[in-house]
Amino acid sequence: MQTRIWLSDLRDSRVIKRALKTALVVGTTLVAITQGTSIVAGEWTSRMGWQIPLTVMVPFTVSLLTSATVVGSARRANADAHKRLRDQLEAINKFPNLNPNPVLRISFDGDLLYSNDASKPITSALGISNDSKLPEELSERLMEEANRDLAGSFDITAGVKTYSLLPVMYKDQGFINVYGTEVTAMRVLNKFPDLNPNPVMKMAGDGTLDYANDAADLVVKAMGASVGQKLSPELIKSIEDVCNEVTDEPLLVSGAGRTFSLLPVYTPEFEITNIYGSDITARIAMNKFPDQNPNPVLRISHSGVLEYANPASELVCEAINAQSGDVVPVDMMREFTRIASSGSSETIEVEAGDRVYSLLIVEVFEFNCINVYGTDITAMKVLNKFPDLNPNPVMRMSPEGKLEYSNSAGAPVVRAMGMEVGDLFSNDLKEQIVVLRSGSSDESLEVSGEGRTYSLTPVHIREFDITNIYGDDITARIAMNKFPDQNPNPVLRVTSDQIVEYANPASELVLKAIGARVGEKLPDEFFSKISGISDSGSSESIDVSADGRTFSLLVVGVFEFGFINLYGTEITASLELEKAHKDNELLLLNILPGSIADRLKSGEGLIADRFDDMSVLFADVVGFTQMSKNMTPSALVEMLNTVFSMFDNIADKYQLEKIKTIGDAYMIAGGIGVDGRGHAENMADMGLEMLGLLTDYRDRTGIDIQVRVGIHMGPAVAGVVGLKKFIYDVWGDTVNTASRLESHGVPNRIQVLEATRTKLAETHEFEERGVVDVKGIGPLTTYFLNGRLGTSGDDAVAASADEQSS
Repeated sequence: MQTRIWLSDLRDSRVIKRALKTALVVGTTLVAITQGTSIVAGEWTSRMGWQIPLTVMVPFTVSLLTSATVVGSARRANADAHKRLRDQLEAINKFPNLNPNPVLRISFDGDLLYSNDASKPITSALGISNDSKLPEELSERLMEEANRDLAGSFDITAGVKTYSLLPVMYKDQGFINVYGTEVTAMRVLNKFPDLNPNPVMKMAGDGTLDYANDAADLVVKAMGASVGQKLSPELIKSIEDVCNEVTDEPLLVSGAGRTFSLLPVYTPEFEITNIYGSDITARIAMNKFPDQNPNPVLRISHSGVLEYANPASELVCEAINAQSGDVVPVDMMREFTRIASSGSSETIEVEAGDRVYSLLIVEVFEFNCINVYGTDITAMKVLNKFPDLNPNPVMRMSPEGKLEYSNSAGAPVVRAMGMEVGDLFSNDLKEQIVVLRSGSSDESLEVSGEGRTYSLTPVHIREFDITNIYGDDITARIAMNKFPDQNPNPVLRVTSDQIVEYANPASELVLKAIGARVGEKLPDEFFSKISGISDSGSSESIDVSADGRTFSLLVVGVFEFGFINLYGTEITASLELEKAHKDNELLLLNILPGSIADRLKSGEGLIADRFDDMSVLFADVVGFTQMSKNMTPSALVEMLNTVFSMFDNIADKYQLEKIKTIGDAYMIAGGIGVDGRGHAENMADMGLEMLGLLTDYRDRTGIDIQVRVGIHMGPAVAGVVGLKKFIYDVWGDTVNTASRLESHGVPNRIQVLEATRTKLAETHEFEERGVVDVKGIGPLTTYFLNGRLGTSGDDAVAASADEQSS
């Protein structure tokens, strides 16, 4: 068999042609050498008749045999390679057939080159088959996604099913692989709740509320959440407890007048929790109308009709002048509606006979009405009307206008009015008191005497037909109102209900900065901040800015009067000065090590230090001159800036000092400042990390930048030189040796001497390079630093790249 193959190779036309050419060239040359003299002289012999043909036949035979062997070997190698290629192609085409998910292969021209069996629903829906073209729009979409740095998937519909398609580019092979995943169930799961009239929400595994249908708007607001954000830890725990049957208590949330019961159901197939809500407001409301309630309960429609009143409401109905079925008086109904719509807990007091009731107004959305809940506070009112021990002034006027009582704190007020207990009020004063107690005037009644000023509030006690007069010493408050107007600095006053009550003329910019005028409410966030400071009793300040000016506001709580004072100081200039100092400090630290900068600032003139043990690293870009010719100036500078900035970050990480850059050379020193682990280890690790980051940089940018690195350790001298554009520099044999090790080094390797290898033998791994004739020093045995012990070079590169990117 082998003989037939070899004879077949001998008959190959390429083999015969090559043998003839060889015989012609080599044979002619040999005949010329051996018989040339005789032929030129015309001397022919009988031996020449067989010697010349033999001389030509020898190279012909050798070439024939050699060429047949070479051509046969090449043919068989080619056949093997083609067989392997066919096997690979068959394997590539066969493998996706076993994939239960759709796999398609598309050419760059949009031709369907291949599709596995699982792809039939997609190809059938598109009306295509192998070797036919995809719809143009779909082909363009696949190319667009595949060309992205991070390809994205998109959905297509095939009959009743939905598939998510992920295209992956294979540029070298000239096609795109498309991997499909059926997402029909997930899409249906997402679509169904939108039509549900009841609230439906979906919580992801990490507690994020990633879906809520329209009916769930009120529930989402009641939970204080929004779609796309995490639910509160307390709510997540409550949901998980119900799902895990830790509790059988219902999960309720309330807001905007509605109450919802939530049923969470965990769906392990998709690692989500569906939350189904039920509005139980009406069911709860039914429990709010107990006919047997001993306290008054009334229900009033929004049209003003008193629809319901329980038996205990008789006196309240009398007080509001309406019985069941009657229309509530307009003024009273207006007040009820105002409080109900505000949702506040404000109450109204009404009097009926000798009783006083406090009425709580509640909007009941489920029945489109207002509930009124009454509480008898007669005894409490009476109890509060005779405070002999009250530290504030309290007086009492009889029906005929006589001052019949005053507690001890009221004595100064009585004297200020020019009266004694038992005297009658003057007609003018009595008339003012009667007007004020009726509520027909909101003007204050003030009296002054003995250097004090009091504000008087009269309250009619109908049960006893008397008028209590409550005094409030407002002397300090009046003084505080007068003083700040002359203050050149901002002064503001904020009431407990968030209103800016007062601001002096100097406060104009502060008011603009906080977004409120006098008489307006402060923004909630700002008021919450100053309230917290006031309640804590600290001396904390808040900075605000407007029109390029900044003010520091000192927050002072004035608890005696229930308000907060803000005292402003303009700090614009001081902030600018502070910023200038910080900029100068940063500039100095960019030039000098921190300890050297501190010495210069303290006034030290000549700075020169000797270090017995210092480490020095030099790095130089290989072939920089040629690179500078092939790159634009901006690209060259951008590359150097990026690379040297990466080196700067590593130096900061290992507490090493960058000394300088000279063109494309970079110099670092260790042992100048304080570092925790030792500058020798740090310097070695920095060199390794520099090479690692450069590898990553080359892979990312395609720029083939390489460096040589030399490290040496020993004594050196360092100091500051120059008055203008001064620098901190290092000198000595250690520096020169490190520079020579770099210049005699190998690209992307770190070269050191025996002394460095000995010092780091317990922490780092080295490889002997051999003897190198170092210029200016002589023959030296050098070593390459390969990495830390126990860490491969690849691991070190990956670790440094990951750390830099993070």
